Amino acid sequence: MKHNLSAAGLLVAALALGATSCSSQRTHYDDHWNNRSVGLRMGNYAYNYREDRDGEFWAYQGRQMSSVGLTLQRHFLNENPDNPLQPH
Repeated sequence: MKHNLSAAGLLVAALALGATSCSSQRTHYDDHWNNRSVGLRMGNYAYNYREDRDGEFWAYQGRQMSSVGLTLQRHFLNENPDNPLQPH
């Protein structure tokens, strides 16, 4: 009988631990006080990205990379597609 009480005690303890460890709210990664948001905020700061202003991140990065490509084309290839006096 003593063996059954310890098994029942372990079962109750496991159920109590499972019930208290379950969270009904999802983690807020954009919360300033959450240490899991640090990497995301550092990346957004490094890329000068704000979701409310710039929209989806990958679309923003695509616009940035096309701008970088045009700048490299103008400076290193001496080709400016916006210049009407330069033949293409």
